[in-house]
Amino acid sequence: MGSSQRGSKWNKWDLHVHTPYSFESHYGSRDNEDVWNKLLTDLESLPSEVKVIGVNDYYFLEGYKKLKNEKVQNGRLKNIDLLLPVIELRLKSFAGNADLKKINFHVIFSDDLLESEIEDHFIKQLNLEHVGPDGQTWKRKLSSVNLMEFGQRIINASPEDKRDGFGGPAKAGASNATFDLAEIRDLLSHDTFKGRFLTAIGKAEWHALNWTQAVADKQNIINNSDIVFTASYTIDATQKSLATLRQQNVKSHLFHCSDAHYFSDSEQPNKIGHCYTWVKADTTFAGLAFALKEYGDRIYLGELPEKVKKVKSNPTKFIDKIVVKKKTTSTFKEKWFDHELKFNFDLVAIVGNKGSGKSALADIIGLLGNTHNSKYFSFLSEDRFKDHKLKKASHYYGQLYWVNGEDTPKNLDQDTDLFDVENVKYLPQSYIETICNEVAEGGQESEFDKEIKKVIFSHIPVDQKLGKHSFDELVAYKTEEANKRISQLKIDLAKLNQELADLELKSTTEEIEKLKNVIKKKKEELDAHDKIKPAEVLMPQVQDADKEKNERIVVKQNELNQLKVKIANAQLKKNSDSIKLAKIKKIEQKIEGFISSVEEFKTDLQIDLSDFNLMADKLIKIEIFRTDIQKIETEISEELRKANDLLKAEGPASLISSEISLQKEIDSLKLELDAPNQKYQDYLKALSLWNEKRKAIEGNKELFGTLEFYKDALGSLESSTRKNEIRSLRIGLIKKIYSEIRRLSDVLSGYYEPVAKFVAENSESFKEFDFHFSVEMSTGDFVSKFTDWFDGRVTGPYSGMDGRKKAIELVKSSSFDNEESLMDFLKKIMTELSTPLGGGTKKNIIQQQLKTQRKLNDFYDLIFSLDYLRPRYILKSGDREISKLSPGQKGLLLLYFYLVVDRSDIPLIIDQPEENLDNHTVFDLLVPYISAAKNRRQIFIVTHNPNIAVVCDADQIVWCSLDSSDAYEITYESGAIENPRINSKVVDVLEGTYKAFSKRESKYMKI
Repeated sequence: MGSSQRGSKWNKWDLHVHTPYSFESHYGSRDNEDVWNKLLTDLESLPSEVKVIGVNDYYFLEGYKKLKNEKVQNGRLKNIDLLLPVIELRLKSFAGNADLKKINFHVIFSDDLLESEIEDHFIKQLNLEHVGPDGQTWKRKLSSVNLMEFGQRIINASPEDKRDGFGGPAKAGASNATFDLAEIRDLLSHDTFKGRFLTAIGKAEWHALNWTQAVADKQNIINNSDIVFTASYTIDATQKSLATLRQQNVKSHLFHCSDAHYFSDSEQPNKIGHCYTWVKADTTFAGLAFALKEYGDRIYLGELPEKVKKVKSNPTKFIDKIVVKKKTTSTFKEKWFDHELKFNFDLVAIVGNKGSGKSALADIIGLLGNTHNSKYFSFLSEDRFKDHKLKKASHYYGQLYWVNGEDTPKNLDQDTDLFDVENVKYLPQSYIETICNEVAEGGQESEFDKEIKKVIFSHIPVDQKLGKHSFDELVAYKTEEANKRISQLKIDLAKLNQELADLELKSTTEEIEKLKNVIKKKKEELDAHDKIKPAEVLMPQVQDADKEKNERIVVKQNELNQLKVKIANAQLKKNSDSIKLAKIKKIEQKIEGFISSVEEFKTDLQIDLSDFNLMADKLIKIEIFRTDIQKIETEISEELRKANDLLKAEGPASLISSEISLQKEIDSLKLELDAPNQKYQDYLKALSLWNEKRKAIEGNKELFGTLEFYKDALGSLESSTRKNEIRSLRIGLIKKIYSEIRRLSDVLSGYYEPVAKFVAENSESFKEFDFHFSVEMSTGDFVSKFTDWFDGRVTGPYSGMDGRKKAIELVKSSSFDNEESLMDFLKKIMTELSTPLGGGTKKNIIQQQLKTQRKLNDFYDLIFSLDYLRPRYILKSGDREISKLSPGQKGLLLLYFYLVVDRSDIPLIIDQPEENLDNHTVFDLLVPYISAAKNRRQIFIVTHNPNIAVVCDADQIVWCSLDSSDAYEITYESGAIENPRINSKVVDVLEGTYKAFSKRESKYMKI
């Protein structure tokens, strides 16, 4: 028998093979053993995928009996799982058949019928009938003898010149026997055959029936048959026949069979092995009957089914089997696991009662497949089988074998490696519930978003993934340079913000008033100084004896005044040169920084260039001309040295020393004068000091603390020229930053395009969700960060709860999808912060609205750096973002993405996907998704919902049970759903026994 632990598998089924017992066969004599040996050898040499043969020798079973005996008694045909007895009859003529061809009608019987049952209740009950020239009707039951007599009657009734062309009575009888379809169906209604036969008709003969006459007969004969046989020469011809049947709106259960009458080495098409029909089922009669119910999914006509091709070409993506056993060194008494379980490559449904070991199997597959969701294991968890105290898991190991022969062994107490690749995608029930109930805060990306992003990444073509392993990694790589440019622009922006904040803090009404007060004080100081101007002392009459002394004092005083000017100039020169030297050194530091950044860039670039055997040093050459800079630095340094020498207290070039000496000399000369002249000289000295003090009070705009300095500062503060310049420069930087952010958006657009296109092209599949993608500029958690800066105790437009509401409304009402709208948003913020409250005229001071210790320039960085602004592709269902969906809707969406949208081809394991979903949703939405997914990847689903296991047409059922006695032994039994034993398990577990199901069914009302 052909029941397989692996469940429903793709195999070739040739249901129309003749043996030497057929009257039109071309093998040779039925009595020649060499002919039979050659036939047996031919059948044994068929490709390994051929597993079922329908033995068809027209009216009798001798060929079937012969091959069955060889298989059962003599051990031949071991490669063939199933032999089915097939009877082929010709129906009586149909009106409208232009060529008067007879319809070939086949009856495929179950192999569990005894040959005698088929013969006694069907073959021997068929009637042969012939009306002779005399009008007498001859009627007999079908048998070899009666068929010979029937043939002879035909020959005798024919013209003498035609009689030799019949080839003898046996052939004449076999060629001309026809049977009534109603009679055939009546015989098949016998209790013996209930559920144990299928019917088929020949496509070619049926096709010859005329559509303009006896249309009902033409439709009825095919629609009442289970299968349509064809023996077309090619696959293309077979596919055209299938298309024609569908176009004609009749049953199109087409099977391509060899209709073999020749050995495989013949040049004739109807030879052994010429078959294109694949059936995915247990190689049993029940499997065939079940497959016909799902013809589109379980029957394939061609060289190789697509899923078989996929498995062959991707052997590392399909699990062949799992082995879970206790370690040979273990003395642990409990049994738990001792299994070797082979898996189907399509849909595996894991069923069983609660606590039967379903999730245990799913967890173990996840562990051995290195899932990254191991923390959501329900069985292999710290509080269950991996309990550190009991250490049950440490006594067991598992091995996952892949189709390519490789295996991945692990002890059950081991952990998965989150830094290694996932070989399976496992969605535990608790994981789905967790991420669907998760609420992301502060603009953070949720786990749900991350899962969707993984699916989106699967749609990006391999050549566009650039060797990266995740969506974020790829985007980071493609946007690295743009982000670097943004970072540099932000540095420049921060400098402008610092300067502008300093100017604005100084130019507030309060600061201006303070400065005016300082100027007022300085003026008062100057006025006070003017009032203490030394009283004028007239030059006395100079005696001849003092005249020379006075003249010498005047000369020395003039020298001293000139010296003081030189000292002042030297001090100014020193100040100016110090500033120039600092600027030159800063320029040199910038040059060094540039050189350092170039070297860093070259080091970074070399990583990429190494793939092309290129050297960054050869590709990039930077030449710095330092000569002029160094010359200027040398000149300034020399001038500064000279100025310092002039201002030293001592030294040959010291002006200070000369000033002291000259003052001493003047003082000495004064002592030689008479009293009036001394008084006059004292006056001149006092006047000189008074003038110096006055100049010191007045000062100049470069000398801090002087009246002119403060006047100039006031003029600068009251003038908006520099602030406007900075604001203009800032706007330019903001626009550049926004332009770079738009580039990031373009990168995302390119990567989201494949999945967006997929959604658009498959909109019919998504109609329940009404999916669409849109790219938007997200402000993330801007409102929270923005309003956190304001002191709730200070009245302001954005302080307190009302301020937060206002900020939220501003963001909602603003667009960030173009530059103009962004600038308008920023302008509104600044206008609000600067507008007088309560209708007053005094402007708000932004700094005063901020929390203590918060700096204005940092606040500007927050607003104008656009750190909060990032492009985000948003998936919406209708007009709702997926983040706004209910947990159940999110769960269905997540499953949909992994089952339909995800292009990954590694095995997918889902634990109870039907949780939180009603049966209507499961049947209408989830079932089609699963059915679509199993065609391209291996699916494991733990379920207790019959809609998933049965309606999804699971290819393998794994039934789980747990003996909870002292042994604690888990049992896994598997097979196809059409396997009676497995089918019974499914009904018991999913429907609550067949009796319960039948009782419920009887109460349902059909509307």
